[in-house]
Amino acid sequence: MTGLDQVVLGFTALVLVVLGALAAAASFGFPAALHWLSAPQGWVEGLLILAVFVLLAAYLVTILLRQKGEPAVVHQAELGTVRILVTTIKGLVAKRAREVEGVKDALVTVLHTEPLQLRVELEILPDFNVPRLAEELQAQVKDYLADTMGIAVSAVEVLVRGIGGSAKPRVS
Repeated sequence: MTGLDQVVLGFTALVLVVLGALAAAASFGFPAALHWLSAPQGWVEGLLILAVFVLLAAYLVTILLRQKGEPAVVHQAELGTVRILVTTIKGLVAKRAREVEGVKDALVTVLHTEPLQLRVELEILPDFNVPRLAEELQAQVKDYLADTMGIAVSAVEVLVRGIGGSAKPRVS
């Protein structure tokens, strides 16, 4: 969160405390506490109050949208946390999967980040043993992410979505 965000949030909190105190005072029998809101001295004062509230609301919405961000896997390192974005993990796993003999294409989905669970959808070449290929891929993905990123993988789900191309070029 930036310094400007903190200032705006502090100002918003102050405005809400003042409005809450005025509302509480009015409910305890001091109606004059809210008189200045119900009857502003002029339309300029009313527009100014409206503008402040609209700008605060718009800024708070932008802070919320900015905070969502992309999901990441958090790795606790010796000197602090390391956040690895899900797109990075998906790209590395897909690249590694395509390097496995018999895999033509791979699409990776992160099912959960804590603990890390992946689904790898494969298009494989014909004439390969599917269970053996899947087990090899699972082991390689688990080892690869542990070695390169320091991330433990709890599950690698493999889905063979099709057979593509041929393993050997045909000679006519």
